[in-house]
Amino acid sequence: MTIDAIGCQKDIAKKIIEKRGDYILSLKGNQGNLFEDVKQLSDWALKNNYQEIIKEKYETNRE
Repeated sequence: MTIDAIGCQKDIAKKIIEKRGDYILSLKGNQGNLFEDVKQLSDWALKNNYQEIIKEKYETNRE
């Protein structure tokens, strides 16, 4: 599922998870340091053709 900023609301994200849905949330500039950290990592990865980037996967517990 893709969704705009409204999907960042905890109640909406919780409903998606409860229905066992997968989703991606966008990150906007009003998220302070988190936005800047992700931007720096993205810029670095692009500059280095995505070499040496640590690939990690995070999932919520779906019990």
